[in-house]
Formats: sequence, structure tokens, C-alpha cells
Amino acid sequence: MSLFSIIYYLFALIIYILALPFLLFKLKNPKYKVAIPSKFFLKDNPSFKKNAVWFHTCSMGETKAIKPLVDELEEVNISVITNTGFEEAKKLTSNVRYLPFEIFLPFWVNKQKALVVMEAELWYMLFLSAKNKGAKTYLINARISDKSYKSYKKFAFFYKKVFKNIDKVFAQTNIDKQRLLELGAKNVEVIGNIKLAQLPKVTKEFKRVDEILITAGSTHENEEKLILDSYSRKYGKLVIQGILKGLIK
Repeated sequence: MSLFSIIYYLFALIIYILALPFLLFKLKNPKYKVAIPSKFFLKDNPSFKKNAVWFHTCSMGETKAIKPLVDELEEVNISVITNTGFEEAKKLTSNVRYLPFEIFLPFWVNKQKALVVMEAELWYMLFLSAKNKGAKTYLINARISDKSYKSYKKFAFFYKKVFKNIDKVFAQTNIDKQRLLELGAKNVEVIGNIKLAQLPKVTKEFKRVDEILITAGSTHENEEKLILDSYSRKYGKLVIQGILKGLIK
């Protein structure tokens, strides 16, 4: 390990120790009863058994996006961050893991044919560990939004260290390419957005809508009810205001 790697690892270890009480508290929430023990205590979360192409994604949307690539390969491993990502990855392969916190990665990562990471999952120890074990490393669908660009630039010294361990970057646009190069990326190629490689499937067709139709994307459990309740309250106020306005006239 380089001096930077040692310092970074020690910093991550301190963060981990300080965060332990918070993690134990979050375990009370059923939502995290599997993810937290897997990621931060390696419970039922062993290293991949097979040497294959390893995809790492964050959530459900990114995991869905890699399906065309997974379909072209005989054997893949997938690691994720979120619960929804895990459930989606299980539809693609049985070789699914939660990505452990960085202090575990040097010991958890084993030899893989390649590491393919989606978008902005720029974990230093992830790329370093995979590279040290002999894997080719790729960042695909890479992007840096206008909103986050300034934040990335503030920590450019850090991202230069990350990109040293990334062999190839596939960016979404020429603007993304330019920004990635500024941060130290090398061998950057623009190929577009992989999420557009799959056409959406029609699940229900509305030929005629007589009433108001509300659409909501990327919702989580119980959020639809909150949206409808919020709309009902707002709509009710508008009705009352309309009536009062009519009475005043």
C-alpha cells in the first residue's frame, strides 16, 4: 500500500468506529436489518465464489441498466448498496452481495476477471483492491452533473487517486468526458447513456382518462399514500376556495 492508501484506510477505520453506535441504532429499523449487518459486519456476506466479471451498482435503476450487458455474459457477480438494488440484482444472477464498507474490501475482494462500476460509485478501496487482485477496472455510464461538478473539483486531489486505478472510462457525454479528464480520468470514451439501451415496457394503457391522473416515479413503500393524501388536502382546499369565491361574487 502507498502512504496515501494507508492514511485513507486509517481514516476510514476511524469513521467506522465512530459510526458504530449510529449503525447499531439504525438496526432497529426493519428496513436495514439485512443491509447493515451485511455491509458493516460482513454477516452472511462472503466474498464471491467465482472468478467472473463483477458489476457494482448502487440502486435499482443502475442495476436494471446493466441487464443488456449481463445477458451477454455467461457468468457475472453483482454487488450493490441499497435494498432495492439487491432485489433487482437477484433477478439477474444468484451471485449477489452487498458491497462491504471500505475497510473490509482489501480482505474481502478476491480475483475477478474485471470490475465494472456504474456511474459515480467512486470508492477508492474498491478500485484499488480489485486492481491489486489483477482485475481490469472500468467505470461505465460515467457522468458528472452541473450540480455536483463544483463539489468534485474541490476534492480533485482525491479523485485523481481514484482514477489511477481505473483502466477505462465510458462517459455519457462530451461534457462528462471533459470533466472526468479534469479530475484525472484516463482513456475516456463517450458512448452515451446505457439506460437508454432498453425501451420501457408498456404495462397499462390508458385510452381515455376522465379524471385526474397522477404519476409518480421511483417511489418507495408508503410514499404513494403520502402523495395521494397531500393531493387530496390540496385539492380539497382548492374546492373550498372555489366555492367561497363563487359565494363572494
